[in-house]
Amino acid sequence: MNAYSIEKLAEELKKQNFKKTELIKTTDKGYRSNGNRHPHSWSIVDENDLVKWILEE
Repeated sequence: MNAYSIEKLAEELKKQNFKKTELIKTTDKGYRSNGNRHPHSWSIVDENDLVKWILEE
């Protein structure tokens, strides 16, 4: 898993004053439609939150 590296990157960006940096941790996500575990699957995305975030930019 690369979650540790991503978390450290988010911390470093915040230290460097990147104000729009946000790390969202997930729980019980990362499964393909057939039920197989896949941590990089798009199933980790909350579709409504993603669309809202895109429209804010």
